[in-house]
Amino acid sequence: MLDRAIAAVRTQLGGDLKKDRNAADNLRVYLVRAKRNEELDALYPQLIAAYPDDYVYPYRYGRGLLERSQAEKALPLLELAADKAYGENRLVVATQRVLALKALKRQADADKVVADVLEQNGQWFPEQVATLKKTLGS
Repeated sequence: MLDRAIAAVRTQLGGDLKKDRNAADNLRVYLVRAKRNEELDALYPQLIAAYPDDYVYPYRYGRGLLERSQAEKALPLLELAADKAYGENRLVVATQRVLALKALKRQADADKVVADVLEQNGQWFPEQVATLKKTLGS
């Protein structure tokens, strides 16, 4: 079923991810669910290029790479996402950045990310702040 959905969305888009953002994102979701990582690795840069002002695709790609133990590849994407994120999303992105930095054994940089983000956001979104601080300590 996923294979058919992937093929249908690709046909619908005709290679133009800007044609329909919802369809483009559905393609991403279908590929994630089908665990077709090579195709996702090809799709994410295209999504980032198609929607350059949005944090979401660099964030999702970075998080996915981090989940696959590819912290070195994930970190630049998460940093790109951090430049575009605000509010609650800034904290969520920072949490993934901390995880990537810790995986790369860069604790001092992780500490700085947390300090900077908390200074920017203050104590808004207390649950996300708590998660971020917990990630730093774990």
